[in-house]
Amino acid sequence: MSIDPILKRFPKDRPPLPEGYEEIAYSEYAENRKQENKIYSLSGYIEGWMHRCVARSGNDIEPGQVLEIGAGTLNHLPFESSYTDYD
Repeated sequence: MSIDPILKRFPKDRPPLPEGYEEIAYSEYAENRKQENKIYSLSGYIEGWMHRCVARSGNDIEPGQVLEIGAGTLNHLPFESSYTDYD
């Protein structure tokens, strides 16, 4: 099986959000990142815990290069310390 049919679908275009939804989406995202309410504060704590667990799992390997794959906000970077190059 060839990967060509899959690759031809990229880059994907994200359709615009319906009117009014974009403002709500950005507002919720900003509130989530500030963690000012109990739910977002709890999710931020769990997210930090997860990042600390993953970062600790690499403590027994030599520092090296990391290739980040995927979109994100790089909010895990403060939990990483054992790398020499990060792309």
